[in-house]
Amino acid sequence: MQSTMYEYLRDDVVETIKFELDKKDRIFEQQDKIYENRMKRVKRLDEEWNWSEVIELDGSDEKEKNLFKDSTS
Repeated sequence: MQSTMYEYLRDDVVETIKFELDKKDRIFEQQDKIYENRMKRVKRLDEEWNWSEVIELDGSDEKEKNLFKDSTS
């Protein structure tokens, strides 16, 4: 009888461990899908962005000076 009880507990522990590992695997798969979707979005936005309109802010223009002034106060 002790042997069957031991086997039952062992099987229960093994099943619990399998379940938890499967659950973690599903979480990792979901995180991978989220990451892939984010990277696709970033790539799409990068392709859509008009990079010729991008200017470097150095604070020399009057509007830029006001921009920097507002951000520091």
